[in-house]
Amino acid sequence: MKTLTLPLACLLTLALGLAACNQDKVVTTAREVGEEGAQLVEKIGPESERAGTPAVPAATITVEETVGAVTAAQGLLKLSPSVAGGVIDRWVETLRGNPLVDDNDLLVENLVYLKTLLGASPIDSDEVSEVLENLARETMQAAEDNDNKLVGQLAEALEAAAEELD
Repeated sequence: MKTLTLPLACLLTLALGLAACNQDKVVTTAREVGEEGAQLVEKIGPESERAGTPAVPAATITVEETVGAVTAAQGLLKLSPSVAGGVIDRWVETLRGNPLVDDNDLLVENLVYLKTLLGASPIDSDEVSEVLENLARETMQAAEDNDNKLVGQLAEALEAAAEELD
């Protein structure tokens, strides 16, 4: 039986070469899995470029409609309870979960509380005034941030109603 002897340097070179080849294969495979995983995350992830702007719920009311209702009633406090409740419900529906509205949770919370206050008997005018002031402040900030005069008019109507109740 003939044995093949290779010098130690050749064996080391061969062993290192195979390890390097195997290492490249492992890295390439990991890189491929990583790229596939990255593509999947991009496709379904919240930070995805393909996802674009987050979905915005359809508006069930507009500022124009609200200002129109207030103007037709000749003031916010002159809206009938059923109209006021309907307007509040529509604003809650429009704002809830809207990622484009800053502090929408606070606005929704104030609107829900306002509707609760308006449904009480007797109505606590001090509490209603405080909620209207909060809503006026948030609405005015939105008007200034967006340079929107109509939103500013709504903020002024909220503020006037709050002051009238004081």
